[in-house]
Amino acid sequence: MDSQEQQNEVDLQEQQIEVDSQEQQIEIDSQEQQSAADSPEQQINVELSEQQQSNVESPGQQINVELSEQHFNVESPGQQIEVDLQAQQINVELSEQQFNVESPGQQFNIELSEQQDDVELTEQADYFELTEQQVNVEVTEQQINLESNTQINIQPPTKEQINIEKPTDDSTVVPVRTRSSKRRRISDDEDDCDTNDVELIHQNTPKDQEPPLVNKVVTTEIPEWFINNIKSTEENQSIRLKEFKDEILSELNHQLGNTLGKIVKNDKLQFEKQILDAMKHCFLEVENEIAIRNLTLLKNHNNNTNKINGENLISEINNNTVNNNNNNNNNDDDDDKEEGEIDNEEKTDSQKDDELIIKLKNIFNDLTENDNKKIYGLLSNLKVSTKKGVENVTNIFFDKAIKMPKLSYELVDRLIRITDFDPAFLHLREYLFKRCENDLANGNIIDEIIFVSFIAKKGYLLPDGFISRCIYYFLEIENKQNIKCLCEFVNIAGEYYRNFPFIIDCFNKFENISAAGKYGKDITDAINQLIYRKNMLWQ
Repeated sequence: MDSQEQQNEVDLQEQQIEVDSQEQQIEIDSQEQQSAADSPEQQINVELSEQQQSNVESPGQQINVELSEQHFNVESPGQQIEVDLQAQQINVELSEQQFNVESPGQQFNIELSEQQDDVELTEQADYFELTEQQVNVEVTEQQINLESNTQINIQPPTKEQINIEKPTDDSTVVPVRTRSSKRRRISDDEDDCDTNDVELIHQNTPKDQEPPLVNKVVTTEIPEWFINNIKSTEENQSIRLKEFKDEILSELNHQLGNTLGKIVKNDKLQFEKQILDAMKHCFLEVENEIAIRNLTLLKNHNNNTNKINGENLISEINNNTVNNNNNNNNNDDDDDKEEGEIDNEEKTDSQKDDELIIKLKNIFNDLTENDNKKIYGLLSNLKVSTKKGVENVTNIFFDKAIKMPKLSYELVDRLIRITDFDPAFLHLREYLFKRCENDLANGNIIDEIIFVSFIAKKGYLLPDGFISRCIYYFLEIENKQNIKCLCEFVNIAGEYYRNFPFIIDCFNKFENISAAGKYGKDITDAINQLIYRKNMLWQ
């Protein structure tokens, strides 16, 4: 048994040796077949893959691809063949089947690879979102075109135009105060006018009597103060500009009031700068106002018209003045009118002012917001005789404006922009500004509804972030007054801001209030009207 097993093992070993020898022979044959390498002179056909294709002009053309400084290392058993393809070119003919060819007039859309720069098409319009920062515009004297810079040729009066009246023994030389070219604020403890400019007027008045307020100017030459005013126009312009900026700031503070301090305590100074920059065109009108006043005063002087001094601001409404010298053919009518003139002369200034106050109160009692334009002409045409009369007229206008926010806004806008006016109108305007400033300091009449109406009308001048903070202030503190303010804002500017988030939040709040029936029928009706306008009228 042992011998058979040994014989079997020997046979298996021999068979294994034969198998190994056959495998070795097969490997040798395969190596010999692979040893045949192509010569360097032959051309290698390279199929370009989709990733290797680049810059194809048109099908049918040949693309010459020059492979420089590239070496292909072909390894074979025991031998390495270096094929230098530096000087050789591979001609690749692209067939029409490989490309979808469109007509020659059409353009090919080429996608740029990651190695190329991304190009953004600029055929669509760019939209820029305004930030809360605004450019502060400095209005320098060189940038302002002023009519007052033009030279005025002043012709001296001829001998025929000069009418000299020598004073008699009983005459007195009365100094009459005139308004200086510089505007300033009028305080309660100051006089109504400046004392810089003084004219000497000869008037036959007893020494023991006070001179009347209205005096005719009788001079022999152009007033020196007027010539100095023309010469110093450039100096006065910078001073007037600064003072008028302060007036606008005062009026803006009146409109915004304490509510501005609550909402934008940290941004108040920046807000005031932005408002002043946005209203720079008002300053141009103020500078033109200097030239208008100068020309008006010169015309009045040349025509020997009545000079308006500091205390004689107004006398009566122009529409009620009567000219008693027009076409009087009837002697009885002349007598009646002479009696009427005597009666008017006997009336004191205070009596005239009292009659004016009564007329104004009757007008304002019947005035509605739809008729508020009636007061514009009335405001610039008023004439009052005393300082007390000016204060009374100012209080009437002011109290009515506070009760009617729309009237208040338009009145302030009118006061700022008006340029065609009588010089006496400056006093009435300064009194109105002074009243606004005083009531702001005392905190008497600040009403949030005025503030909301103001930002609703001038919202386009303000950053969107500021408007948003104001609205969310009223949304967070829910009460009847704040909801009324929101209704006022949405009624004026809701359509302009209809796509802004704070308007959407306003209407969500309105719907909840309307469903609950809170704050009374008037608030509910106002909200339902706004919802109807939003759904039916806003485009």
